[in-house]
Amino acid sequence: MTTLTHGAAYVWAAGHRILLAAVVVVVAAAVTLTVVLTGTGRPAPDVATTPSGPLPVVDDGCAAAGPATPC
Repeated sequence: MTTLTHGAAYVWAAGHRILLAAVVVVVAAAVTLTVVLTGTGRPAPDVATTPSGPLPVVDDGCAAAGPATPC
C-alpha cells in the first residue's frame, strides 16, 4: 500500500542507493584530500636530519677508575 508518507519500495531502494553512493564519494574525497595534504606516499628525503660525522668522545673517568669504582 502506498500512501503520501510512505512511497513505493523501489523509491526507497533508489533513494538509499543514491545516499550510499554519495557517502562513498564523500569518503573517497576525504581520503584523497588527506593523502594530498599530508604527503602520504611520498618517499622520505635522503637528507640526514642529524649531524653527520663521528660522535664526540666524552671521557667521564670511568675507564681509568676501573670496575671496582661505580660511575
